Amino acid sequence: MKINLRSFLTIVITILVVFGLLIVTDIITKPIIENNEMKLKIEEYSEILDDIDTIETLTISEEFVSDAQKAVNDKGEIIGYLFTASKDNQWGSILIRMAVSANGEIIGVTSVVDQSLSADETKAYITKFIGSKIESPEALDGSTGPTTRDSVLTAEELIGSISKAFISLEIEPDLTEIELIYGKGAVATLDDSFTGNELVLMKEDIYLEDTYLGSLYLLKGTGIYHQTNEGSLEYKVALDEDLNILGFIEIEY
Repeated sequence: MKINLRSFLTIVITILVVFGLLIVTDIITKPIIENNEMKLKIEEYSEILDDIDTIETLTISEEFVSDAQKAVNDKGEIIGYLFTASKDNQWGSILIRMAVSANGEIIGVTSVVDQSLSADETKAYITKFIGSKIESPEALDGSTGPTTRDSVLTAEELIGSISKAFISLEIEPDLTEIELIYGKGAVATLDDSFTGNELVLMKEDIYLEDTYLGSLYLLKGTGIYHQTNEGSLEYKVALDEDLNILGFIEIEY
């Protein structure tokens, strides 16, 4: 069969136009679809974590964990890590959604327990993990869950998978303002023997376990600005053990 040049060019041009339209359509619709999918996930995860503005998908290779997200608020701050894990057992299936802080604390959890036995008891058991550390999760009231052991084992297996997924991210924990100055693990202890005055209100000693690192002094000053307005500034000055200034923590302005 012979095809003349004009027909051939017409076919080629038609194919190119259609292909180009498909590419343009994909370019336009793909971000819309992705944005709608993100909104749907945010809606689902908002049951367990407040103030989610955007989420970022994390790559996880952990059995039973089907989704992992980093949650960010409207200030651009990371407010938690979100996970979904699910598994079937002989009574049905269990799905768990969990929110974990950067410090590794379970701060929210919800579950869908589609089982013929112990569904409500299993859901109640799963919520008791809120407040525990994801590295070693446990029901904080010491309960062992419903008598249907398959339900308990499935729930614990899913939580264990989420634990492994979180650990694999190797997230640096949030540091307190004191830790940012003195180092991770530093804590403040109020010095009750300190006598302050109208400018120096309080003194705290900083320790890392039993090692003294320095002291924090709470200072307050007042003054006039814009000629007639009176204002105050309250902040802590951080000193090391040799009384060198390490930094400042603003309390009130």
